[in-house]
Amino acid sequence: MAAAVNPTSLESAPRIMRLVAECSRSRARAGELRLPHGPVATPVFMPVGTQATMKGITAEQLDALGCRICLGNTYHLGLRPGPELIQKAHGLHGFMNWPHNLLTDSGGFQMVSLVSLSEVTEEGVRFRSPYDGDETLLSPEKSVEIQNALGSDIIMQLDDVVSSTVTGPRVEEAMYRSIRWLDRCIAAHQRPDKQNLFAIIQGGLDADLRATCLEEMTKRDVPGFAIGGLSGGESKGQFWRMVALSTSRLPKDKPRYLMGVGYATDLVVCVALGCDMFDCVFPTRTARFGSALVPTGNLQLKKKQYEKDFRPIDSNCTCPTCQKDFLPRGSGIVTRRPLILQLIFSKTEYAEFLHCKSKKFTDFDEVRQEIEAETDRVTGTNKGISPVPINLRVYSPHVLNLTLIDLPGITKVPVGDQPPDIEYQIKDMILQFISRESSLILAVTPANMDLANSDALKLAKEVDPQGLRTIGVITKLDLMDEGTDARDILENKLLPLRRGYIGVVNRSQKDIEGKKDIRAALAAERKFFLSHPAYRHMADRMGTPHLQKTLNQQLTNHIRESLPALRSKLQSQLLSLEKEVEEYKNFRPDDPTRKTKALLQMVQQFGVDFEKRIEGSGDQVDTLELSGGARINRIFHERFPFELVKMEFDEKDLRREISYAIKNIHGVRTGLFTPDLAFEAIVKKQVVKLKEPCLKCVDLVIQELINTVRQCTSKLNSYPRLREETERIVTTYIREREGRTKDQILLLIDIEQSYINTNHEDFIGFANAQQRSTQLNKKRAIPNQGEILVIRRGWLTINNISLMKGGSKEYWFVLTAESLSWYKDEEEKEKKYMLPLDNLKIRDVEKGFMSNKHVFAIFNTEQRNVYKDLRQIELACDSQEDVDSWKASFLRAGVYPEKDQAENEDGVQENTFSMDPQLERQVETIRNLVDSYVAIINKSIRDLMPKTIMHLMINNTKAFIHHELLAYLYSSADQSSLMEESADQAQRRDDMLRMYHALKEALNIIGDISTSTVSTPVPPPVDDTWLQSTTSHSPTPQRRPLSSVHPPGRPPAVRGPTPGPPLIPVPVGPTASFAAPPIPSRPGPQSMFANNDPFSAPPQIPSRPARIPPSIPPGVPRRPPPSAPARPFF
Repeated sequence: MAAAVNPTSLESAPRIMRLVAECSRSRARAGELRLPHGPVATPVFMPVGTQATMKGITAEQLDALGCRICLGNTYHLGLRPGPELIQKAHGLHGFMNWPHNLLTDSGGFQMVSLVSLSEVTEEGVRFRSPYDGDETLLSPEKSVEIQNALGSDIIMQLDDVVSSTVTGPRVEEAMYRSIRWLDRCIAAHQRPDKQNLFAIIQGGLDADLRATCLEEMTKRDVPGFAIGGLSGGESKGQFWRMVALSTSRLPKDKPRYLMGVGYATDLVVCVALGCDMFDCVFPTRTARFGSALVPTGNLQLKKKQYEKDFRPIDSNCTCPTCQKDFLPRGSGIVTRRPLILQLIFSKTEYAEFLHCKSKKFTDFDEVRQEIEAETDRVTGTNKGISPVPINLRVYSPHVLNLTLIDLPGITKVPVGDQPPDIEYQIKDMILQFISRESSLILAVTPANMDLANSDALKLAKEVDPQGLRTIGVITKLDLMDEGTDARDILENKLLPLRRGYIGVVNRSQKDIEGKKDIRAALAAERKFFLSHPAYRHMADRMGTPHLQKTLNQQLTNHIRESLPALRSKLQSQLLSLEKEVEEYKNFRPDDPTRKTKALLQMVQQFGVDFEKRIEGSGDQVDTLELSGGARINRIFHERFPFELVKMEFDEKDLRREISYAIKNIHGVRTGLFTPDLAFEAIVKKQVVKLKEPCLKCVDLVIQELINTVRQCTSKLNSYPRLREETERIVTTYIREREGRTKDQILLLIDIEQSYINTNHEDFIGFANAQQRSTQLNKKRAIPNQGEILVIRRGWLTINNISLMKGGSKEYWFVLTAESLSWYKDEEEKEKKYMLPLDNLKIRDVEKGFMSNKHVFAIFNTEQRNVYKDLRQIELACDSQEDVDSWKASFLRAGVYPEKDQAENEDGVQENTFSMDPQLERQVETIRNLVDSYVAIINKSIRDLMPKTIMHLMINNTKAFIHHELLAYLYSSADQSSLMEESADQAQRRDDMLRMYHALKEALNIIGDISTSTVSTPVPPPVDDTWLQSTTSHSPTPQRRPLSSVHPPGRPPAVRGPTPGPPLIPVPVGPTASFAAPPIPSRPGPQSMFANNDPFSAPPQIPSRPARIPPSIPPGVPRRPPPSAPARPFF
């Protein structure tokens, strides 16, 4: 059964789902996922890139297609390239150069796809790698750890996956295990604020099991839920029923992800059943094999009949694949792609395009031609449009540093190759730019169009309801009928705006074809306003020059308002770079003494760092793990005593050796007294055993010293040869000191062995030994033992307890001289079990390949169960140091390690000394004497070992680094070769310095702007409720729109790039005066299924507004287009 979980005890998960519309006739819904890398509109299909790439398509192409989330696989990415490498590349986003959202599968699907290479246990899944055959363990904790390192926006729990065609107990086992694994994933999740963990509903095709799983998992407050274990070969009816059951019981305010579904029919049906997210390799795999999925089915493009067919794959589809063709096109609308124009102040005048960076344009007629050519390259020449912008930089002494965006006008009736929903596509495109809070909106409306029907003003009102960013621009004033004018509009009396209106007169098509220059066009515009009776009194407030002046002032105001937030952002970035740049600030590549100075400084810093790591320091303290001197201290006072105690084997061996020594000394005689030679022989044998742990202690300290050297030389990465030589020289010196240190330690042991000092003040003597020998059946006492001596307390994990009841669990353990107890927590109120220490021993357990725990086991030497039905208890710690420390504690309690060889159980030998009571008393007396004297020697050795190692090895190494290392470096290699900088480090330094100086310059510029610019107050609010009206009739009879009559000699004007007024930030305006269709009424609530059979026919689903053609029937819920993230415009 699943472990009980209190949902309120879990951290409240963030709500990432925003519902926009719900269908009244089905469960279909439209919404938006609010994820760290931008919003994602739902329903959404996620292309699958198992190993951080989609086969046959690049990340840039996916971006251009409008994809905002894709999927990767934890198991395969964990094998290669591995989470460590991906983490160094700034996560999976940086590794695959993907700026949008990512979802990573947990690796559970490989239980089915690699079933012959996997074995499922409660601990996790053991896989044999399909690449090299190595065995790996993928546990819930490891899966989450890898996904945390990958940095994906949505991560999945590890679930126990079985094929949907499997039935019986295996499905139930997998369902309950998935629930338990979810709890382990939640506990292991380290980044809940940045990565959203989804639970996966299991239960196969069993409705009861799936209902149980839904009930249990919805108690866990996770950000979203996935429906798993389906789409594996079952019938459509079975599949859809399980989906309907799942969505009916999942929370409405959280996303629902249906895993592994890619067929078109399933997508349609399951959207209607309430699913929001889908993924499958089927669409991309099908495309790689030369097939296209179209409304009529699967189109096999490799067939010969399509060999010379250059028509679009589907003329009604707007995606680049379907619209790509090579047929010649005619002329049409000019502005069909957004034009992002970056104006940069420069002494020389030229232009550059992002798509051809290497070419500089000095003739601006060529610039215009390139804009048209680049537009045609992407959209074709038959009036097609594209949201992919053209990026143009203009360097000139006559411009401000500013970013301007020219957008297409709104088209209501498709022409040429434009799709039926062209109006909604253009609206989506415009909203992406004007939604940014840092942009100004120019709402362009022709004077010969009813202002109440202005789409530009309507869209501006949606994103700028206060009117703070909107400026009205009235064009085509010279095309109005005689007797009509726009005076009331320009005076802001009719349909007022907060920032008012400005009228302009642009060049006509005839003027453009006649090459009329800008100066003449401005003069003609000025003459028009001065000579027109309706505009004469406000001519100074009309025209392109006044528009430029107004924009300049409004942009200044807008920049000043945006500066505080921008300054704060730049200052935080600068502070984060300060520490890294500190060492490069005084870098002078042309200084001849630079290398010498750098070498001296680095060697000195290496010595300081080494000493700090050994002696300890208050600055730059590592709070994650022990290092340097702390680890050596642990070796001296925990690991070395542990190795000493390991020598003490059980009583049977020692007493047997003593009995043999006594008998061999007596020979054929029957001894009356206890021989002291037997005592000396046993003591010397015990002293010799000290050599191995002492030498091992030296080896451990040497390893830590070498690791410390490597850590300290990591600061020399800029100079690889210097780091290599420094490590080699210091390591060689440490190895030299190793021999002298070991010789001295062996000498100490030989000294102890050469003379047995029985007059030592701590030695118990013969009388006390005889007194103790009367207690033959009493176990050897632990020094300073009271009634209940607690040797150690701490947390340990029991790895193999109750596998079917929750798996590994962590408990609070208390070790005394008599027993080992474990409790629920450190308060020690609820005792789980108490295990006596009689007949217990310790053995090592091999660490799992992908496990991050270190394990040892306790077992009974008499082959009895230690706990319930377990022959041994496996205890896990976080580090090997903790394992060694616990082993030492167990040794103090009399629990010894398992021997490498079997004990000698010869009954004759066992009874050799047990049959003679006098011999037993002599053995016990010598046993007590040996115990007392060996304790004295151990105490002396434990005191002298750290002193000897510190004096002969560590202190000498520190002195060598400070006084002799520099001389060795000079003699080992040429200074120039030692200080040869790595190319990667040089590039990193240059990039960092460049960024640092750019940030400082940006802050200086902001300071100059703050002190040198003057802003004007924001105009007061006006009554703009008229913008909410849907009427298509003009509020005034004085203005009559012209729909088909134009002045003689002047063709109908079209919007396009003209050399008249400069491009303005985000201009929005229509290209025709068609009224918007009436808003359809929403139908009343109906049953989800017409005939109460949810699987008789696919139910209807809502469409997104951005894709609804004008002929869509009423009743379909609409959702407003998502707003694009804000971006500074300068």
